[in-house]
Amino acid sequence: MKSLLFFLLAAFPLSYFAQQKNSSAFKFVETTKIPKPIAPAKLVISNVKFNDSQRNNNQALDASEKGTITFTLKNEGKGEAYESEIIIDNKTNAKGIRIGTSKKIPLLKPSETSIIEIPISANSNIENNEIELILKALEGNGFDSDPVSLKFNAFKFRNPQLVVADYKFSNKEGEGKIKLGETVSLQFMIQNKGQGIAKNIKISISNPINVFPVNDTFFEIVQLEPNKTANFSYDFFANTRYKNSEISLGISVSESYKNYGDYKNAHVSLDQVLTKTQSVTISSQDAKTIEIEDFSLTAEVDKNIPVATAKNPNRIALIIGNEDYSSKQEGIGTEVNVAFAENDAYVMKEYLTQTFGVEEQNMHHLVNATGSEMKKKINLVCEIMKRMEGNAELYFYFAGHGYPDEVTKIPYLIPVDVSATNLSEGINLYDMYRKFADANPKKATVFLDACFSGGGRDAGLLAARALKIKPKQEPIVGNIVVLSATSDKQSALPYKAKQHGIFTYFLLKKLQESQGEIDYSTLFNAVAKNVSIESLRINEKAQDPQILFGDQLLNEWGSWKVIE
Repeated sequence: MKSLLFFLLAAFPLSYFAQQKNSSAFKFVETTKIPKPIAPAKLVISNVKFNDSQRNNNQALDASEKGTITFTLKNEGKGEAYESEIIIDNKTNAKGIRIGTSKKIPLLKPSETSIIEIPISANSNIENNEIELILKALEGNGFDSDPVSLKFNAFKFRNPQLVVADYKFSNKEGEGKIKLGETVSLQFMIQNKGQGIAKNIKISISNPINVFPVNDTFFEIVQLEPNKTANFSYDFFANTRYKNSEISLGISVSESYKNYGDYKNAHVSLDQVLTKTQSVTISSQDAKTIEIEDFSLTAEVDKNIPVATAKNPNRIALIIGNEDYSSKQEGIGTEVNVAFAENDAYVMKEYLTQTFGVEEQNMHHLVNATGSEMKKKINLVCEIMKRMEGNAELYFYFAGHGYPDEVTKIPYLIPVDVSATNLSEGINLYDMYRKFADANPKKATVFLDACFSGGGRDAGLLAARALKIKPKQEPIVGNIVVLSATSDKQSALPYKAKQHGIFTYFLLKKLQESQGEIDYSTLFNAVAKNVSIESLRINEKAQDPQILFGDQLLNEWGSWKVIE
C-alpha cells in the first residue's frame, strides 16, 4: 500500500492535485471559518407579526391555512454579526403546526437590518389553542439576541354549511300564472350557515321530463364566507306534453369538502298566481362571534398614538416615572416598587410629544429620579417658564410614590432615594404648585398617578402600617389644573393586564380614542368614570380620580383643550 502511495505521489506531483481541486473528479472539502469579532455585535428582534392568509382576516391560524411570521432583525452593536440563524421554539408544543426554516444571514453589519419572513401552516388536525413561539437569533460568535415571545390563536377545523335558504317563482310574461309554454323564472338563495369558508361551490339544476332550461343549468361560486348569501336566477319553460299539476326542480349544492352541501326540491303549482309584487324575507342567522385575543407585547394605548398637525413651541413637559425604590434604599423589599411607573412615564412622553405637540427640546424625562434630580428639573422648567413671559404651557406628569407628613399631613412626591421617614428630602406638593404659579405660566396641567395616603400600587413605603392618613388639602393658586389618580385615603392601583397604572391607562385610552380632540372637562369625566368602575372590577378596591384647580379657573378649566 505504501509503495502504491509513493508511486502516485511520484507520478502526480502536488501541483497536479492543486490544479484539480475544482474539477468534478476530485474536490477538496473547504470549511468556512467565522471571523473573530473585533467589536461586539448586538442582535435585536423587533416588529414581530403573525400574518394569516387573509382568507377571513381573523389574525389567527385556522386549520389547513398558511401564514407567515415576519420580523426585523437589526444589529445594534458596533461589531459585525456573522452567520446569524433564526431559531423558533414552539413553546406550547401544539400539534398540527408546521414552521418553515429560514436561511442563515451570513453578515449583518452595524446598524444594518434584515426583514425575516418564515412560513407557517396548520393541517386539518389542529385544535383550538393559544400558540406561543419563542424567537431567537443565534450569532456565530455567540452574540445572540434576547428571545421574543409571539402569541396568536389557532382554531380547529370549522366546517361550512351550505343551504338553499329560500326560493321563489315568477313568470316573465302573461297574467301572473305558471302556464305551459311560457317562460318562468326561479330565483333562489344560497347561504353559508357554517363557521368555515365554503370554496369551489357548484350548483346544478335538474329538470323533470318536458321541462327545458332557457340557459345554463350550472352555476359556480369561488367562495362564500360564513353567514353570507348568493342569489341566482334560473329560467325555464314546460311544453304542452307536461301532465303534472306542479313543476318540481332539483337544486343541488356542493363544495370542496363534498360533505357540507344541500339539496332541495323547489316546486310550484301550475295554477298558482304569481304576483309581480311578491317578496320573500330571508331570516338571516348571525354568524357566531369568535373571540380573538390580539397578540401584542404592549397595551393597545402604547401604539397608534394620535399625532398633532403641528408642534407648539410654548409647551413644556416634565415627566417623572419612579418605579425602583428598593435598589436605592436599604431595608425595603421589591414589593414597595411602583409597578409599571417607568412604562407609564415613557408612554406619557410619547403622547405629550406626538399628541400635545411638545417639542423635543422642551421635553424633560426622568426615570427613577433622586431628590436632587427632581428638584433640579423642577427649578429648571420654572426658570424657562419665567423667561417665556406668560406664554408657557406646562405639563407635569408623575408616577410613583406619594406620602403625607404624619404631623402636618402635607403630601409629598417621593424620589427613589427618599424614605417615608425622611420626607424633608422629598418634594412638597404644594410648594411645587407655588413654584409653578410664580413662574407665571399661561396654563399648567399636572397629572398625578400617585396617592398620598401611605398606600401604593402593590405596597406603600410603610407597608406594615394599617392606618392610612388623609392628606391635607390646600387651595391651589395660579393657572394650574391637577388631575389626580385618587381621592382622600385611597391607593393608586395598577392595571396589570395593561402594564400601566389604572389611572394612566384610562387617561391614555381617552386621548387615543378622541385623537386629542377633547376638552379637559370631557377628558376628566371619562377618566374618572372608567377608573371608578374598572378599579372595583379589576382590583376590587375603590379608586376615584380627583380634579383640583384654582378658584379663578372655576368657569374656565373645563374648556381647556388638548389640541389647540
